[in-house]
Amino acid sequence: ALEAILMIAAFGFEEYWKVAQNKLDFMIMLATVGSTIYALIPNEYEDPHVIRCIASCRLLRLLRLLNWVPGFSTILSALMRVLPEAFEMAQVLFCAMFIFSVVGTQLFGGLINTDPKSAQSAALAASDFGKAGYYANNFNDVPSGFVVLFELLIVNNWFVIVDGFTVTSGRWAWIYFVAFWLFGVVISLNIVVSFIIDAFVNQFGQDDGEIEEHDTVSHLPA
Repeated sequence: ALEAILMIAAFGFEEYWKVAQNKLDFMIMLATVGSTIYALIPNEYEDPHVIRCIASCRLLRLLRLLNWVPGFSTILSALMRVLPEAFEMAQVLFCAMFIFSVVGTQLFGGLINTDPKSAQSAALAASDFGKAGYYANNFNDVPSGFVVLFELLIVNNWFVIVDGFTVTSGRWAWIYFVAFWLFGVVISLNIVVSFIIDAFVNQFGQDDGEIEEHDTVSHLPA
């Protein structure tokens, strides 16, 4: 708090507030001072965990050290550049997941359940899917289908999930999951990766150009 007060007194609040890291310090200072006052004033609701959590926000000041990391500004600029393209690709992927989820509910809806009277109950329980307790991964409704597709998207035990559906609906069920893997992982995620690589290459090229231009200007005779 003393540091912020001295800087505001020296530079004025307007100049102080123009610097982003000063804004971060000021907000952390307010949170810390507020938690201290909260701890000192007797009240009916005293939760030490809340005070500790707020006080731990002071550790966020360490983020200022990132300004001294070589290339950090380049990485941050590249990430900001790739966000619009990644957002557009995310919209396409969301629509595709919605379509696949609706189709999945039509093909596999109600097949994954814990009903012991079900025709596939014994076979499902004996499969890797049943042994792992993956019964929540089903296409009984669209939201559940989204969860299953997201797990397939990050390739999280996909073979166990596919095993459960091939047991309950036949061996040709793998075609559905391979089709989503081709579109979601092989095509969509690789396009996002290509956006990121392209943004980094362009940003590094731009930074190198600015450095060369600065060196050229600095070596010109006065």
